[in-house]
Amino acid sequence: SDGIIRGYPNQPISNISYPQVNSSITQTSAVDNTITCLSTLNFSVGRPIIFTGTSFGGIVPNQTYYIKTIESATTFTISTTQNGSPVSMINDTGFMVATLPAVNFGQSTSRTYSFLLGLQSPATA
Repeated sequence: SDGIIRGYPNQPISNISYPQVNSSITQTSAVDNTITCLSTLNFSVGRPIIFTGTSFGGIVPNQTYYIKTIESATTFTISTTQNGSPVSMINDTGFMVATLPAVNFGQSTSRTYSFLLGLQSPATA
């Protein structure tokens, strides 16, 4: 019962495939770090997303980001790793294409997990 760390941050899921999804990006907001698009239909938290076209709002084109949150039917946030901190946006407007590539669960991804670890020792108790 002492000295063992067990469990998963999220229980693993197997055999899930996501098709490619495209959407048009029209605006970024520094207030809540959101990105506005035509539709977040078929978006899912944790999926990779790549932006192409004219860069605006602090987004680097052709860099892989991950969906952090889906705020509404037209707004979402991104991070540079799965479960990472939201990317800071700049208030801006323009036109970019967002592509969520087709992925199968189990492909390698960069993930960030936060947790607290408490160490107890009879020598310091």
